[in-house]
Amino acid sequence: MKSIFKKIIYIILILLNVGLSIIFVYYLSIKNDLNSLDLSRLKQNSTSVIYDDLGQEINYSKAFIKDNITFNDLNENLINAIISIEDKDFYYHNGINYKRLVKALLNNLKAQKFQEGASTITQQLIKNIYLSNDKTIVRKLKEFLYAKALENEVSKEDILTSYLNNILFGGNLYGIKAASLFYFSKDVLNLNINESAFLAGMIQAPNKYNPYKNISLCDERKNIVLREMYQNNYITENEYMANKNLSITNSLTKISDNNKTYLASALSYINHKLAYLGYNIHQDSIQIKTSFNDEITKSIYHILENTSSFKDNPEMLYGICLIDNKTAKIKALLGNKDYIPGNIDYSFMVKRQPGSTIKPILDYAPAIEYLNYGPLTFVNDEKITYQSGEKVKNYDSIYKGTMTLRYALKDSRNTVAIKLFNEVGYKKAFEFSTKMGIFPEKTIYEANAIGGFSNGYTVLEIANAYMSFANMGIYQKASGIDSLDFEKMQIKEPSKKVIAMKKETAFIINDILHDVLKNSKYEPKNIYLSSKTGQTNFSYEQLQKYNLQQNYVKDSWIVGYTRNYTLAIWIGFDDISETNYLSGRNIHLGKKLFKQIFNTLNDSYVYYPVPNNLCYAHLDYVDNRFYLQGKITYGKPYQDYIYKNELPHEYYNALIDEVKN
Repeated sequence: MKSIFKKIIYIILILLNVGLSIIFVYYLSIKNDLNSLDLSRLKQNSTSVIYDDLGQEINYSKAFIKDNITFNDLNENLINAIISIEDKDFYYHNGINYKRLVKALLNNLKAQKFQEGASTITQQLIKNIYLSNDKTIVRKLKEFLYAKALENEVSKEDILTSYLNNILFGGNLYGIKAASLFYFSKDVLNLNINESAFLAGMIQAPNKYNPYKNISLCDERKNIVLREMYQNNYITENEYMANKNLSITNSLTKISDNNKTYLASALSYINHKLAYLGYNIHQDSIQIKTSFNDEITKSIYHILENTSSFKDNPEMLYGICLIDNKTAKIKALLGNKDYIPGNIDYSFMVKRQPGSTIKPILDYAPAIEYLNYGPLTFVNDEKITYQSGEKVKNYDSIYKGTMTLRYALKDSRNTVAIKLFNEVGYKKAFEFSTKMGIFPEKTIYEANAIGGFSNGYTVLEIANAYMSFANMGIYQKASGIDSLDFEKMQIKEPSKKVIAMKKETAFIINDILHDVLKNSKYEPKNIYLSSKTGQTNFSYEQLQKYNLQQNYVKDSWIVGYTRNYTLAIWIGFDDISETNYLSGRNIHLGKKLFKQIFNTLNDSYVYYPVPNNLCYAHLDYVDNRFYLQGKITYGKPYQDYIYKNELPHEYYNALIDEVKN
């Protein structure tokens, strides 16, 4: 027994020695890097500049781009609040608080989970400026050594100032100056005790403690900071009690006072793309040339601001995307009613069930492409069921029988869409849609054919897909960034064009979708436009649970295009409730906005060129067959585009019928 115990001890000692040796080797390699610690990065201002599509600098206001301050710009309230909650022994340690480190380690072991950190302000600064967020031993060891080295080179005042200049205060707000301007419309030097405690408390979880979303959590967190300030003798008991009972709401800047909110989605998109590419607008100095049009975006924003439906129902949301078809560049994105740091943007971040807007992409265009269907192909709107046995319903709960493909798409018949999806086959259908940027979800259902998805697609994705129709079958991934100039190196986003479909397919879809708003009160003036609407309904369980009427709608879509622009609009809600639904005029709100927006674009009336394989024919349909239409019309007349090789060569001969009779 003793020999086994000795062997175990021996193995543990060997492993311990190996571990210590590895750590020592890492220590030596890291120590050699300490001389290369670039201290200039601590005071580096962001010189990032964002340009619009006209090459003009976009002035987002000082709250959006990091701007450094000096120690003299800080006030005592803020310094005391930060030190109280983040690092009580800041002025007494040399970069690492060993006592706090051991205490945190013991508490985490006791709780059997990581619930308490022990990083000093110096360590946090090192991590933010020089290191990553990787939770590895090497990264932590670097953090320790760099923190100690920094404390030997830089004053406590400079460390604290640099820390506050680089910390995140929610969404895209970096630095204490941006946060102070955004949340309180004042310079840092003028922050009072309550405001200082709030900002200090945000650092732990900036988006969680967003005052425009979670005011009660913010006040709770603020009061924790106030208590620490009182216990550390930075404020009196009277000051503690007075501020504890004072909600931060009283000091907050009203959202409407934060200017340039109409560009919030563009900023969110830019930061999202830069993060994907590995850049940070607030830490890297980048010249960003975008395709966003300030005038167009502002015009759309004012239309939305003056729409009574949004004023009457603050819970109702929108996502809007406008793309220039010729360049595949995004001209406008709007998916935030107001700019709030950390807000989800509904124009490009959130996936929604697309409803009937998916039908041209997944059902009709593939049938035209692969089965050579045309506008005059006859289809049957009849009772059918899903493979599960559930009945497929149309929006009007009736079945209209035999009709042309043109009418079926214009009238958005669900039964026909599902039939076409099954005829083409889901693999071929999604093979087609993938070329338009619409990828299948993990599990495919028949209901995909009419917009029923687990997640769905973003407004930007749907707009981008429809742009393929507008460009006569050519898909190009849309982008809002033209180029990034970074450290004398220019990066341009790839703009590869893909043939998504035949010209004939695109033309037929365009011509049919031109009928959707034609001669309606929602048709924009003086432009040739194709469009498709879509709605998603509540499930039976949701209708019952929230006491909703059957004609209430969950999501409302419209997407349409001219030769120059593609515009997609989604309107809906984040959460389902007894009041969060679309009904009456709000179901058609998207079409109203669609018309208003297109009427401001000064677009031109341009037809699509007819492909060589198609021709416009006047036909008679008699005895289940098409004939050329003569001076006298027999049977049922049709006028539409048809493939030239399918054009009949003869007129109907009425005399033959007379002889038969």
